[in-house]
Amino acid sequence: MLFGQFPQFISQYIQRVGGHIDEARNIMNEYDIPEIAERIMSLEAGLNAITEAGPFTKLFVFIGHADWKIARKTWENFIPGITFDSEGITYIIVGGISAFLVFDLLKTIISAFLFPKRRDKESHSYKLNPK
Repeated sequence: MLFGQFPQFISQYIQRVGGHIDEARNIMNEYDIPEIAERIMSLEAGLNAITEAGPFTKLFVFIGHADWKIARKTWENFIPGITFDSEGITYIIVGGISAFLVFDLLKTIISAFLFPKRRDKESHSYKLNPK
């Protein structure tokens, strides 16, 4: 279910970035500040990269193009939700499989340390009595 939250987080992040772009445009229209134009171009490039990424690459594109100040604010105000589109269901399935694999690996490691197998050959060998 945790992986299933990613599409919802991205949706809320995209809304925040869009708001930042709109606000930067308003400031740029009122004042002649070259840094604002650069900020708008940077935010738009990241927004376009994320929105155009496919469901299997979106996480990696987000990591590479995210504005981390905006991402932190998105996380502070994040409202969990599950999307039932193909992308949301894909993330839920991948998350479930990943959780199972991590659980199985941890179970194997822990049981190997807590319950080591005995190497006593006589206790496991069976002799047939010819009589």
